[in-house]
Amino acid sequence: MEAASSSSSPIAEGEEMKVTLVESGKEEEVVPTKESVVAEEGKEKEVAPPVEESASSSCPEAANQEAPTPPWERLKRKGTPEGAPSPRQQQEQPVSAHPVAPCPASELERTDVFEITSGVSTNLTFHPWTADNKPKIVPTHEPARMREGLFCEPTVVDELWQQKTRMDQLFDRRLGRVYHRVRGRIFPTTISGSANVGISNRAGDKLWEVLDALDVWPSLLRLVRSEGGGQDGEEAEMKIRYVDVCGGPGAFSELVKNLGERENVKTIGKGMSLKIEAAQSKEASCIWYQHLLDSEDFDAVWGPDGDGNVYSPSNLAALEGSVMKMDGRGAHLVMGDGGFEVSTDKDGNHLENYQEVYSARIILSEVLTMVRSCCKGGFLVCKLFDTFSTITASIIYVTTRLFEKCYIVKPQRSRVVNSERYLVGVGFKGRENPDYDLLTAAMEFCHSSCFTDTEGPESVVPLHLMEEDRRFHISLAQSIRELALRQTQALEILMNAVDEEVARGKGGMWKGGKGNLRVA
Repeated sequence: MEAASSSSSPIAEGEEMKVTLVESGKEEEVVPTKESVVAEEGKEKEVAPPVEESASSSCPEAANQEAPTPPWERLKRKGTPEGAPSPRQQQEQPVSAHPVAPCPASELERTDVFEITSGVSTNLTFHPWTADNKPKIVPTHEPARMREGLFCEPTVVDELWQQKTRMDQLFDRRLGRVYHRVRGRIFPTTISGSANVGISNRAGDKLWEVLDALDVWPSLLRLVRSEGGGQDGEEAEMKIRYVDVCGGPGAFSELVKNLGERENVKTIGKGMSLKIEAAQSKEASCIWYQHLLDSEDFDAVWGPDGDGNVYSPSNLAALEGSVMKMDGRGAHLVMGDGGFEVSTDKDGNHLENYQEVYSARIILSEVLTMVRSCCKGGFLVCKLFDTFSTITASIIYVTTRLFEKCYIVKPQRSRVVNSERYLVGVGFKGRENPDYDLLTAAMEFCHSSCFTDTEGPESVVPLHLMEEDRRFHISLAQSIRELALRQTQALEILMNAVDEEVARGKGGMWKGGKGNLRVA
């Protein structure tokens, strides 16, 4: 892949970038071992080829010299030794309702939080989208949408794609199992399953880390109390209302219910997720857990189409109406965990690099229904993939205008080698917000009139709004760059280790190396 020359950056030199960075847990000093050492950032080391036995016997001095340690073997691990107090206990903090169990992690595996801000204090104004005034429509499968966005240099994207191409080539050789085995060794928090009590998978862990990083759960309880749902000592009367969009089979809903039960707080939820026949694909099945469907406190909404498809405006309207019937004020917490497998086209070309733009339609659908279902002061959590394109940036921009605070969060249990991250809105401004009608109308038009299987809108809002908002530009660009560089570094470490494993003959097709499903 040819690297395009970087265009001049719109960020002025020396201009301060306001970014909040949060690291989960407390790093402890450990003695480096063969399995635990630090990867030095920015340094490239040559890895000497393995010395054969005959050579070492003929050269005693060479035999006594230690071979250089590959960078992936020098990755520092941090964690809590068995039986030791957790970081919260060490800091004498109260244990949360859903404590995070100690889990050894590499240095690159951490929770990062970036605050995204808008510097425009006046109300937004632009010509509403209509049939005669549509946003620019662009092809979905278009490299320029990712490489030539407003907020990241093409070279940063190219470097990340180079490492992803190495991964593609590995999976094309049917060596996926080698990749997964090495990934689990180098980045231990990438393994499947939950590290926490009461949650059955990583999805619940990731949501908890997002909520915990921003203290959303305590803030949520305060919001419920402020509505008069309960007084001190009467928390059993409180009711937390939530919406789970594209969340099947229901890990997010399970976490919310689990947190409520631990604090004696009732939770009532509505969910909409695509109804897919289990025979089609086990992985793609989004049917809700049966125990959720059996619960009187959870209602699965399928919409008039009967399929839970969030691309349908009538289905979204049905979900919003169902939410408002709970209380009339909307939900305290609105969540979206939508996504689908992006692999290769009919010609075998890899499309994983375009996961962000292929997912734009589902992300817009989620955010649209969530802001229409959220109560004033409420919270939004929505999964994203990369943030290179202007369509994703515009959805983030809308969130900065409709919520008091907006964040991009990369939780520790979200694999450092993949592009997943979460958009978080804190403190919904409500429908009386002067920007609400204009922005929701823009999203509704794009949702109903601008998408096909091969095309979509370039942006939900006019590009000049984001270009002229200096604070938004700087804060979003910083988050994109930081996360892309960390992902590139992690992928390079991992792929170098995989290449060495394959070279040693540990992972042929008949040695556990078979597998061609590329999951970063």
